Amino acid sequence: MQLAHRPPNAVAVPLAYAPATGDVKALLDAAGEGLAVWARDLTPSRVTALRDQLARVEAAAAPTPPEIIASWLHQLRDFVSNPPADRAAMKVAAIAETCADIPIGAWTPASRMAWVRQPDRNGYPAGSRWPAPGELRGVLLPFAEKIRREASGLRALLAKTEAKPAPARRKPTAEERAAVAARAAAFRDEINAREAEERAEKEIAAMLPDVSLRGEAMIAALEDAMPNMAPPLQAVARAQIAMHRKALDMAAAFTGEVAEKMA
Repeated sequence: MQLAHRPPNAVAVPLAYAPATGDVKALLDAAGEGLAVWARDLTPSRVTALRDQLARVEAAAAPTPPEIIASWLHQLRDFVSNPPADRAAMKVAAIAETCADIPIGAWTPASRMAWVRQPDRNGYPAGSRWPAPGELRGVLLPFAEKIRREASGLRALLAKTEAKPAPARRKPTAEERAAVAARAAAFRDEINAREAEERAEKEIAAMLPDVSLRGEAMIAALEDAMPNMAPPLQAVARAQIAMHRKALDMAAAFTGEVAEKMA
C-alpha cells in the first residue's frame, strides 16, 4: 500500500450507505421508541421497502477490503498537515488491522470529515493530524454502529411478517371442564380447611395459660384445656399433642445417639 504515491485514478470508491427514509424510517423510529408495530402495519409495499433497505444495509455492513481503507486514507492526506511519507504502507496496514471491524459502509466522506472537523483536544488540533489507529476507530465506530443498529431493526420488523399465527384454540371437552372444576374445588377446600385450622389454633391458644410453653408442659396444658373445647377444637388439639410428642421423641432419640457416641 504505497499511500504517498497512490495515483488519483486508483482511488477506490466505498459502497454508499444511505439511511432509511420515508415509511421505512418511520417504522424504525417507532419501533426504536418502544411503540408497537403490528404485522397489520406492514403492508406488502412496506415489506418490499424493508427488504430492499435491508439488502442495502447488509451490503454496507460487510467487511471492508484493504484497498477501500487505503483509498479513504489516501484522500485524508489532503486534509492533514503530516501525511505519512516514511513507512506509509505500515501505518496504513496498522489502521486496517485496528479498524477491521468497521464495515465498508462507514468509510465515507462523512466519516472522513468527522475526523477532520473534530474539536481540538487541549489545544491540540487532532483533526489536522494523521490519525493514530485507535483514535480513528473511535471516530468511525458511531458510523458502524448506526449501520448495524439499522440492520437489526429492519430484521426485527421483517420477523413480524414471518411470525406464524397462533393456532386457533379448541374448545375444552366436557371431561376437561369437569377436571378443571374438580381441581378448583379441591383447591378451595384446601384453603378453607387451612383457614379453619388457623382459626381453631387461635381459639386453642386463647384457652392456654401460656402460649410459650414447650414439650411436656405444652402437652399437659392442651390436655387440661381439652374438656372445655368443642369437638372440632379437640381434634385440632389432639393433632397438636401428637406433633409435640413426635418432637419429644425425636429429641430423645437424638440425645441418645449423642450419649452413645460420647460414651
